[in-house]
Amino acid sequence: MAKFNRSHGDRISYSSTKTCRPSVSEDRPPEVMRSHWQMLQRRCQMTRKEWREQRDYGQWLRMWEYGFSKNEGPGDLLHVASDGITYEQCAKGMCCATCQAIGYHDQAIIISVSEACRRSPTQDGLAAYGIFLGPSRATGHIITDPNPKRESAELEGTIAALRSVQRMRDSDPAFDIERVVIKSDFEYVVKGMTTRIQHWKANGYLNSEGKPLGNQILFRLLDDLVNELNDEGVGVQFWQVPKEWNNGAEFWAQRMLDIVQGQKLGDIPDTLR
Repeated sequence: MAKFNRSHGDRISYSSTKTCRPSVSEDRPPEVMRSHWQMLQRRCQMTRKEWREQRDYGQWLRMWEYGFSKNEGPGDLLHVASDGITYEQCAKGMCCATCQAIGYHDQAIIISVSEACRRSPTQDGLAAYGIFLGPSRATGHIITDPNPKRESAELEGTIAALRSVQRMRDSDPAFDIERVVIKSDFEYVVKGMTTRIQHWKANGYLNSEGKPLGNQILFRLLDDLVNELNDEGVGVQFWQVPKEWNNGAEFWAQRMLDIVQGQKLGDIPDTLR
């Protein structure tokens, strides 16, 4: 069954099935070492189930040898397409080891999430989150909790981001994605959903002191949402990046607080990502 049939002039085309990842040709290009080529072939035999269950995008990048030098950054993997959405692209403009083409992968979208908190003498604490799919597809939301914290704001933003993916899939049959990458600068959420969640689920969501985990309701909701998307054939991965590489979502979180506090709004920068 052919997939990814949306018409974007700058996209790549995959020829894939529902049961396996795109295959690597048996004809090894002369510039690719035999051992490396065999490794790529083994990787492409991974089942979709195994592919989806890899939640740690950083580990995913290391597996595919996508490293960043001091002169490079996560932006090398981002491509804003003509539909305004940020997609994963082949690293460094090189020939992709999986698809054997240069371009972006329109089955993998990258959504940035960030939070912002403020306090003032005349107001209770304020918190907001920002969601950034691309320069023309970004939004923010104020947290209504009377005593908001940045941890819960980031979790609520991540939940909202994944629910927006579900709505887009429901409303547009052509929005046929296989992977969602949540890009965040907050270790609390990224580590929580990649390396800690299974331990919490096994011990009843207790912390290291044996007490109920803070924000366990939000973590449970988020984990359930990830599993729902997995059941629908969509993998969800979490990617921790430096704060400067998450300025799109951060901008919209701060902008929502500016609106609530009646501050003058500036222009939207064209350098957001």
